[in-house]
Amino acid sequence: MLMTERMTAVKANMKISRALSVAVSAALLAVSLTVPGFAAEPETTPAKYTPLKSAPSKAAPSTSASSASEKEAESQASTGTKFSTVRKAVDYVTSKTGTANAADKTTAADAGKTTTEATVDLTPAMTAEQATAAAAYAVREAKRQAATMQAEALHNEALDHYELARVYLGQWNAEMAEIELQAAVMCEPGIKAVHRDYVFVALMRANIMKAIAEAMMVVGLGEPIPLDDAQKEKLKESACKAHYIKGIAAARETKWKDAITEFQWALSYQPNNARVSRSMAFAYASLGDFNKAEKEYAASFAMDPSDAFAHADLAFLLEKAGNTNKAMEQLEEAVKLQPNVAALHVDLAWLAESKGDLNRASAEFEEAVKLSPKHAALWTHLGKLFARQGLSDRAIDAYKAALDLDPEQQDAEQGLHLLEPATKPNANKA
Repeated sequence: MLMTERMTAVKANMKISRALSVAVSAALLAVSLTVPGFAAEPETTPAKYTPLKSAPSKAAPSTSASSASEKEAESQASTGTKFSTVRKAVDYVTSKTGTANAADKTTAADAGKTTTEATVDLTPAMTAEQATAAAAYAVREAKRQAATMQAEALHNEALDHYELARVYLGQWNAEMAEIELQAAVMCEPGIKAVHRDYVFVALMRANIMKAIAEAMMVVGLGEPIPLDDAQKEKLKESACKAHYIKGIAAARETKWKDAITEFQWALSYQPNNARVSRSMAFAYASLGDFNKAEKEYAASFAMDPSDAFAHADLAFLLEKAGNTNKAMEQLEEAVKLQPNVAALHVDLAWLAESKGDLNRASAEFEEAVKLSPKHAALWTHLGKLFARQGLSDRAIDAYKAALDLDPEQQDAEQGLHLLEPATKPNANKA
């Protein structure tokens, strides 16, 4: 770019110079015609124009007419003959200037072409010391930019916590407001509005000393002390727990949107808390948003692959949505993760029975009664499954086991009457 501007300026100056040369030459020639004794000096062939930049140039082609004119003029100049008129002198000088202009244009075009085809890098090569210094500067600059971005993110996060604290203050919930104000201070200790509101919250919680300390920071008589890593982790844990409890309370009142909001805030403190993620998935499902629920369950599985009950919850939602096959897969995964939990075998048995798979259902109930042999209702339902499959002897044994545990099991008593009409229900013990 700089080279192009320089060439443009040089060409403009040269045009001005040539115009002046024409005028001066014409004036001198006119004087030679009018002043006695002023004879034209023998003229030599004009030197060709050489461009300032050492770019390759080509000679401008000349016509035969101009060549003849030059020869005639040169012949006259060599013999000392004067020009007869000023007009001829001007034409001669002009023809010389035109030839030079043509040569200049050709040279400039070639120079521009050369510059375009091969741009010369005039930047000097860096030494090893300079390269090391440049690399160190780049690292420092990257760290500075990263620190700036982190500070901006923390500032925005502090403002989010502060706004949430004001929402809780509007609800006269001083406990949650204090947690959020502490989180704001954790992100950016120097926001005076946070300390100002903290004075009011501390008074609401009857913490006089804390209110005084916060007031001193507001008026500039004290500086906030940043939390260390251990204090930050403790605050995050307590804040996550507080929001989770509040979310569960909202869920019990079927305020699912409020529950989801609280669960989201809980996850903002502990993003890898599988229990909170699972609860939020259940809340999404309760709202009917099964896509988000399934994604949130998948996230909870990634956080805690051993969480069998999360798989069971997802299975319940999938079955409710009519996707029985995927529900079976989730329950099977739950049983694989926790094979000693009777409730998971029962859930899998109920789902298998709903699909008409009585063999699988009875097998899962058998596993359930092994894990929980004192549960009379499990024995009763196992007897029903055996009876439906035509396994009368096994059904009778299951009904009797149920009645031994709980004589009030009416379904077991009725089933036993159907299989043993002549036998009293409690006459024989299994």
